[in-house]
Amino acid sequence: MTLAITPMFIFCGVFYPTSTLPVAVQDVVGFLPLTHAVALIRPMAAGLPVDDAALHLAVLSAYAMVGFYFAVVLTRRRLIQ
Repeated sequence: MTLAITPMFIFCGVFYPTSTLPVAVQDVVGFLPLTHAVALIRPMAAGLPVDDAALHLAVLSAYAMVGFYFAVVLTRRRLIQ
């Protein structure tokens, strides 16, 4: 099983903390969007304050903007051809 083909939710702290992962995997997991979504939602569900909310929102916003850009580019290509 490799990290590239494994579903994101297994590594991103949904079921168990990411601190239990090897350090190299923790570095990779830190770039995945679900890690930041879990870091925002879990404390809010428990009624606790969110640490680094601006960072997590910025990462999720960046993923959204990049995804939107590629969606527009690919849609335009398909409509033009």
